[in-house]
Amino acid sequence: MLNIIIEASENFCIHQIRVQCEIVDDVSEMRTVIASIDIELLDGKKQRVYIGATLDFAQRIATALLEEDESDEEEEPETLTPQIPVLLDLLDAFGIPMLGVDDYEADDVMATFAVKEKGPIRVVTGDRDLFQMVDDKRDVKIVYLARGISQHDLVDSKWVAEKYGIPGDRYALFAMFRGDPSDGLPGVRGIGEKGAALIANHFSTVDEALAGAKAEHEALTKSLAKKIIDGADYLRIAPTLVHCAKDVAIPKMDISMPKKPDDLSTIYQMKDEYGLGASVDRLISALGW
Repeated sequence: MLNIIIEASENFCIHQIRVQCEIVDDVSEMRTVIASIDIELLDGKKQRVYIGATLDFAQRIATALLEEDESDEEEEPETLTPQIPVLLDLLDAFGIPMLGVDDYEADDVMATFAVKEKGPIRVVTGDRDLFQMVDDKRDVKIVYLARGISQHDLVDSKWVAEKYGIPGDRYALFAMFRGDPSDGLPGVRGIGEKGAALIANHFSTVDEALAGAKAEHEALTKSLAKKIIDGADYLRIAPTLVHCAKDVAIPKMDISMPKKPDDLSTIYQMKDEYGLGASVDRLISALGW
């Protein structure tokens, strides 16, 4: 069985379809999330469905985004937080079980499933940080959606190596040095993609790179070595920032496919109330209801 993990943002994770649902600033954007579920359901085997949510994390992110701007701009109305319970209610109406794990982001839940479940596994995401989960031996690949579903990249070790010029299993190390603004990762000051690739090609860990810089390793210019040493404080915490947890304690629960309820009126009512369009219809069709 092919396990599919889909990520849209920071909150939800489905097993067999594993989905992280996006905290959005417009209700209409929910259609993108639901449609992503539909597409993968139609393309994948409908055997087991599991969804896990780090609701507390989602609420913290939403709160941070909605904090009063110190500028003179007019304060935007709160539109993010109200959508979280709506989405949870919709998934509950479909009978998709949900799970929250305190102190962990959904990436950690996804990573834990990726190492615990038998392959093949596909992680569907628009975030590069999950490239670290690529594992050719276990057939774990990333369906990268930066250019959309129709033009997605199927990321394996070879893809990472060709894209960044580094060993395919060292993306996390590469990201620590280069940084990634989209994930709020600063990287080491003055080290860009080229320097990070050089480091990842000659060292396998942050400690090795620091030791190499201090020992004036032949692969490092004096300038690059100095930047590494100067970034030591950041590099001490970088692995914690970048690496996904792979040992999240996930309780056992029924993850079988949801059965069709006798009455779909609640689902259709939510569809009309929140303007979800045909997305709900496609999900119902994909579930064979």
